[in-house]
Amino acid sequence: MPRISVCTSVYNGMAYFERAIPTILSQTLEDFEFIIYDDGSDDGTGERLAEVAKSDPRIVLIPSDGQRRGLAEGLNHCVRHSTAPYCCQQDFDDVSTPVRLQAQVDAFDANPNVGVVGGAYRVLNEIRNEDFIRRPPLDHESIIRRMTKAVPFAATCMAFRKQAWEDAGGYAPVKNLTDMNFYLRILKTGKWKFMAVEEVLGTHHVHGESFFNNSMRYRERQADLAKVQARIVKDAGLPAWMGIYPLARRVYPSLPPVLKKVARKVVGFKED
Repeated sequence: MPRISVCTSVYNGMAYFERAIPTILSQTLEDFEFIIYDDGSDDGTGERLAEVAKSDPRIVLIPSDGQRRGLAEGLNHCVRHSTAPYCCQQDFDDVSTPVRLQAQVDAFDANPNVGVVGGAYRVLNEIRNEDFIRRPPLDHESIIRRMTKAVPFAATCMAFRKQAWEDAGGYAPVKNLTDMNFYLRILKTGKWKFMAVEEVLGTHHVHGESFFNNSMRYRERQADLAKVQARIVKDAGLPAWMGIYPLARRVYPSLPPVLKKVARKVVGFKED
């Protein structure tokens, strides 16, 4: 049995074969399985994945069956095929640092009550011309409070126990904010803690063709995020005054880039 299952759902990823795949296959922890689901690609991605899968026995390719499941169900499809006790999400257009899997496996091994492990990550935003390291809080209570203000860590650098996924009923069948809705589901089980490691686990690319930008219009995504954050305030039993953060989220899209950066610092983002 592998120590961890890396789960990737990809649709039309021909432009990004030099990102996720080589960085996962070069991990310092070598005992893993890399489950890649082709979510109905029509640009040759499926054919190229079939060739790549021949190069390393750790790659488990789930070919397209002709239908589009979307990101949430595509990831659930990967997890159902997984055999490890831990899983992690890896977006096809992002990269992981060499120590990513080892750091997260070590965190799970040392903390049996932890269901989700995130970490620091590089943000490479081609739209805003930004390049920085974002460092989330490390402990459960601080991470939950961060969720009322923003997404605590990049989904592409997140790992979870398969048991936590099962307890939560998997990723929610939503088209937007699959990560935050997943965190909320796990939080509501009342069984699992969240934590983050100090290591930089990867790079999250933000570009015009990324799922992050194309899944929904930006303002709609921010409005949906405000709704999820309001539910976290309620379901986590946090002080009612923290409901001001979801309200502020609705104003955030209208701010110019300079003020957005200031706002991120005001709410406690550590960026360097």
